[in-house]
Amino acid sequence: MSRLRITLVATTLSAVGLAGCQFFFPTPIESHVEHTKPPSIVRSIGTPFRAGELMKADVYLDAVVAGRGELRAGSPCMRGTELAIPVTTSAESTGLARFIQTAKSETAGLVDLETSFPLAAKSDATIGHERGLAEVLFDKSQFDFRHQRFYDDGPKVTVDQIKMPIEQGPHDGHSALGYLRNWHPAPGTHGFLYAVYGRYPWRADLVFAGPEILHTERGDEKAVRIDGVAQKLIGRNLMPSESTPERPFTMWFSDDERHAPLRILVETSLAKITIELTSYSRTEPSKGDLAKAAANPCAPLFDEKAVRGAVAERLAKEAARDAAARQQAAGSGSTSGYPDGAAADSAAPPHDDDKEEKDALERILRSTSR
Repeated sequence: MSRLRITLVATTLSAVGLAGCQFFFPTPIESHVEHTKPPSIVRSIGTPFRAGELMKADVYLDAVVAGRGELRAGSPCMRGTELAIPVTTSAESTGLARFIQTAKSETAGLVDLETSFPLAAKSDATIGHERGLAEVLFDKSQFDFRHQRFYDDGPKVTVDQIKMPIEQGPHDGHSALGYLRNWHPAPGTHGFLYAVYGRYPWRADLVFAGPEILHTERGDEKAVRIDGVAQKLIGRNLMPSESTPERPFTMWFSDDERHAPLRILVETSLAKITIELTSYSRTEPSKGDLAKAAANPCAPLFDEKAVRGAVAERLAKEAARDAAARQQAAGSGSTSGYPDGAAADSAAPPHDDDKEEKDALERILRSTSR
C-alpha cells in the first residue's frame, strides 16, 4: 500500500470522525432521481439520539482496514431550559496507516432533544503535527465560533459570528446525522440543510432516494439511501467557495427502528474509502436514571463565556471602525461612505483559508510525494 493512499486515509479519518463530517468528501456517486421541483429545507421528526447508543465503524482503504471510530450518546442533561443529549465521536488511524501518518479526531456536541438542532460543539483534530480546535455556539439563524490552528510559533485564532438565511439554526455533524436518520419522505423528495464544519458553513442539497437492499459482511440489510451534494460557503455573505469544489456524498441508514448509519461511501482518484458500521448497541437506562440525569446540568464543552466575549469584542470593534469610517467619509464628501472609496470589511472579498494555505490533505500529499 502506497504512502499516499495511507496518508489519505489518515486525513479522511481525522476529518470524518465517525459521523461528524460525512458531507465533505468527493465521490463520483450521482443521484438517480431527477429534480422535479425546487427543494425545501429538510424537516424531520424524531429523537436524534437515544441515551446509551454506541456505534462503531471501520474505515476501509480499498479492502484494507486503515482506521476505526465510534459514536456514543450519553444521558440527557439540562442546558439552561433545554433538554439536551451529549454526543461524542472519536476516530484514529490504525494498522499500517498509523506508521505512515497518525491521525485522530475527538468531537463532542450537545444536541437539543426537542428540536434535534445543536446547542454547542467542539472538535479537536490532529493530523501528524498539525492540530485544529473549533468551538461553536449555535443560536437561531446564526452561530458564533472560535477556531484555533496550532503552529510552532503559536496558535492562530479566528472568532466571528455568522448569520444564516434560514429561521432554523445550522447543524453540526452530530445533529445532521441525528436529523437525517429520521428523514423519511416519499422517494424522490429533495431538500437542503446547512451544517457547520470547523469554522465554515456548508449547504447540503439532498435527495431521499428511498429503500434498497444493502449488501454487507453481516448479510443483506434493508436500508434507505440519501444522496447529496455539499457546497462550502465563505464570508458573511455566504458566497460559494471558489477554491473548494462541490462535494457529492451518499449514505445509507438501516430501515428499522434503529435508523443506524450503515455505510458512508467515499471515492477519490486515489482509492475507494468506505466507512462501514461494524456494531450497534444500546444500553437501556432506567426511567429513574433518565429522570435523574435530565435534572442535572450539562457539563460545558468549553468556556462559552470566553467565546461569546471574544465574538462580542470583535463585533464591537467592527461597528466602531465602520462608524468612524462613515463619519470621516461624511466630512470628506466621499460618496462611497468610506475614505478614498474603500469598501467596508463586510463587502470585501470573503476570506477563505483554502486560498492562503491548502487543506490538510493536499499539504500532506505534497509532503509525502517529495
